[in-house]
Amino acid sequence: MNVLKVLKKEKSYYIYLEDYFLGILYYKDFSKLGLKAENSSEFYIEDVSDEKIELLKNEVVSKGFNKAVTIATARECSGSIIREKLKLKKFPEYAIEDVVELMYSYNYLNDERFVESYVRSYMLSKSRRMIEKELEDRKIDVSLYQEVISGVYRDEGLEESDTIEKLLDKKFRGQDMSDEKVRRRAYSYLMRHGFGYDKIKLYLT
Repeated sequence: MNVLKVLKKEKSYYIYLEDYFLGILYYKDFSKLGLKAENSSEFYIEDVSDEKIELLKNEVVSKGFNKAVTIATARECSGSIIREKLKLKKFPEYAIEDVVELMYSYNYLNDERFVESYVRSYMLSKSRRMIEKELEDRKIDVSLYQEVISGVYRDEGLEESDTIEKLLDKKFRGQDMSDEKVRRRAYSYLMRHGFGYDKIKLYLT
C-alpha cells in the first residue's frame, strides 16, 4: 500500500507519492477515485493501492489530453509546443509524454501538417532559412520535410525574392534607397528577418 502526500493550494491539490509528483487534482476528483480530500493545506492519504495510483495517473493524463486537444484545435501545434504548454500548467513529465503520444496517435498532432501551416504563416515575413531554424527549435527534423516546404512555396507561387520585395515595400516605401543611412537600416531589417548578405545585396547594391 502507498501513502500520498497532498498539498492544497487554493482549489488545486498537488499529489505526491513520496517525492514523486503525480499531478494536480481537484476536489471533485477525489470521490471519483475513491479517495478522501481534507480542507487542510497539507494532509496524507494512507493505504492507497497500486490500482488507485494508476487510476489517479490516468485521470491526470486525461486532464492533460483534454487541455492539449483544446490547444491543438485552436491552431496547428508541434509536440514541443504541447509539451511547453502542459509544463506551464504543471503537468508531470510522465503525463506530458503520454499526452503527446496520444495526440499523435489520434492525429491531433501531425508534423507534416504543422510544417506546412508554419511555412504558410511566415513565408511572407521571414526567410526560408529562418523558418527552418524555428522549426528545428520546435524539435522538427527539417531534413524530412524539405519537399513539403518547397511544395508550399510552389503552391503559393512565391520565391524568397518576392518576400524581400514585399518587406522592403512595406517598411521603406517612398524612402530614398540610395541614401546610405536608409540602405543600412534596410540591410539590418532584412538580416533580422533571416536573409543572408548574398540575397540582400541583390536589392541594395
